[in-house]
Amino acid sequence: MTTERRDPPELPEEQLAELAALVEARLGLSFQDERRADLARGAVAAVKALRFRNATQYIRWLREGGSAPGLLDELVTHLTVGETYFFRDPASFEALRKHVLPELVRARESLGGTERSLRIWSAGCSTGEEAYTLAMVLELAIANLDRWDVTLLATDINRHALQAAERGIYREWSFRGCRTTCGGVFSVHGLTVCRKSCPMCAVE
Repeated sequence: MTTERRDPPELPEEQLAELAALVEARLGLSFQDERRADLARGAVAAVKALRFRNATQYIRWLREGGSAPGLLDELVTHLTVGETYFFRDPASFEALRKHVLPELVRARESLGGTERSLRIWSAGCSTGEEAYTLAMVLELAIANLDRWDVTLLATDINRHALQAAERGIYREWSFRGCRTTCGGVFSVHGLTVCRKSCPMCAVE
């Protein structure tokens, strides 16, 4: 038995194909055939939120060069997934702390102490939990971190998510992947973490 995928009535297949091409050209987001239903749901939600009469009007606006940041941002919000929390995928952060960062430190220090800088990029950071987790891991992994020039760049296509990341204020749910204490250094359970306490982070 096969289940036929049905797109929302406002977005027939030809409109979905055109919208997919426009989204890829304007935003760099690719929605192949298997993801067209996600594109349809997100677009219909954006059309309603932006108060366009229908999807046809919205697609025409995109086709004719409409690029008002707020309107594009609304579409991005409905097309991107923002699932994130502190210490998500703990095995990766553990590998970073125990293996990757110590090796980077050794490599820098082997240059005779003239190169004590680290540049780390959290791409697709959503609301920032990953970036701030990386900052915590850096504190745990590098004993003399205050002697290093560290920049942690956090970026995301979703501007609404970036605004939350820049505020750096989180509820307890964001800490659901943490132990009561992270490495015995950061007590995070039920606490609020603020970006002001993390000067190495740059959110763009």
